[in-house]
Amino acid sequence: MTSSGPLRAALGVLAAVLAVLTIHQGMIGLLHAIGWLPRGPYQLGPTGPLRVPVLVNLCFWGGLYGQPMAGGFVPWRMMISLLINLPWGVATALILQGLLRWRAAAA
Repeated sequence: MTSSGPLRAALGVLAAVLAVLTIHQGMIGLLHAIGWLPRGPYQLGPTGPLRVPVLVNLCFWGGLYGQPMAGGFVPWRMMISLLINLPWGVATALILQGLLRWRAAAA
């Protein structure tokens, strides 16, 4: 299964947008249903400086991130990305929590 570069890139964008609409929003719905998230899936309220609907924004960014994946699904690269970005995200949250506590105590 080979496709031209532009077609492959377009299919990567389409795959990512479909994943946002199904898997991403489905997980948000599940987490909302069990009370872990305050808002449910498929939010259409405006966001950002352009005031586009949240769902459109998520599809745009998901598609943008999906385009490079069109270069090929390489499980090892995906694992490396998770190993780098998951601890980074957790560390960012923990550091922010500490900084907020420090700031509140100093005030």
